[in-house]
Amino acid sequence: MIEVIRTERLELRPLVADDAEELAGLLEDPLVNEWLGPDPADLRERFTRWERRRSPDGAKEWLNWTVRRLDDGVAVGWVQATVSGTAAEVAYATLPRERRRGYTAEAVRAVAGWLDVASVEAHIEASNEGSAAVARAVGLKPTPELHDGEVIWRRP
Repeated sequence: MIEVIRTERLELRPLVADDAEELAGLLEDPLVNEWLGPDPADLRERFTRWERRRSPDGAKEWLNWTVRRLDDGVAVGWVQATVSGTAAEVAYATLPRERRRGYTAEAVRAVAGWLDVASVEAHIEASNEGSAAVARAVGLKPTPELHDGEVIWRRP
């Protein structure tokens, strides 16, 4: 069961469709926009599907959190863990105005610590230096493996 996770500066709350309006700024980033879709209405629809917390075939857990600052409750981004067996793939995005403050690494580190899995990985576009920096900060290392053209970063 997904639960609220707290860190020194952040509170990660289970993501719900109503978070779409606050997180619509994620779509300003071309890489995020390409993945999530260009329309805020699409974002709300995707978040509604994610509220089920399971893939359509039921084989994977889809755990998603809205990342908020503890001091004022303002949303700064989103973190996801797709869990299959003893492995998790994490994904994350930070609102452009909130980047370079360490929030994403702090949130991903908290999620990775909360999960009961043997390995954590992220699939990162080779040109996405920001995501690579987050992956490095949480102890993931690039592998020679690719998935859909993205480099797989992994921490056993």
